[in-house]
Amino acid sequence: MRLYYSSANGGTNCAVLLAKKYYGTTHYMEVGINISGSSNTKLDSGAYSRYAGPVTVTRTNGHCIDLGGGEDIGGLWAGRSVKRVHCG
Repeated sequence: MRLYYSSANGGTNCAVLLAKKYYGTTHYMEVGINISGSSNTKLDSGAYSRYAGPVTVTRTNGHCIDLGGGEDIGGLWAGRSVKRVHCG
């Protein structure tokens, strides 16, 4: 997963999940992002061959970010979520 930041729109964070083992082969992937404490998660999921996303949240200045993502790697789910990152 990659997390990007821009100062535009009161702070904008963007997340992308890059395929690893199955890069170039269509498989299920998902990535999600939200402001910590918010239930308004932006999610992109589906059958992709290179990456899922980008997903963005705005007005993030002064807040922390929660993000998560994963992919189906041959019938096994490989994913991770992190809470309260990139606080500022």
